[in-house]
Amino acid sequence: MEEVEQPLKRMADHAEAQARFLRALDQDELQIGEWLDVLARLGTEQSAIHALADTVGAGIGLPQSARSRILAYFRMHIGEVMSQHQLAGVGGIHEWARRVRELRKAGWPIVSDKEDPDLKPGQYRMTSPRRNGPGQSTSGDN
Repeated sequence: MEEVEQPLKRMADHAEAQARFLRALDQDELQIGEWLDVLARLGTEQSAIHALADTVGAGIGLPQSARSRILAYFRMHIGEVMSQHQLAGVGGIHEWARRVRELRKAGWPIVSDKEDPDLKPGQYRMTSPRRNGPGQSTSGDN
């Protein structure tokens, strides 16, 4: 699948370039301004990697919307703890937490540390593959 192979190769190239760049930094002489430039460059590279990941996703039929991707991921991992970092990666957007709130409001049984004391801040879990009915809590404490 050419539409997947080339973007994957380019993603790996970007990641390798980031690693080379970071290894080449002079740690003993690192200053605030230089580090801010490094962070800016890493942000640009990550944006390029995310765009390529979207291309791969489209090539394999991944849902286009962040909400659909996050829901699909939760449904693949019922009962498992998901970190905010995993959900941000799956969603591919900065507003991933808003999409989780929307899913909860739509009745999907997704809990956080506020409902489940076993979870740490930034962790989530889908407790059932079934959506709750209208007016039911998503925390499972009805």
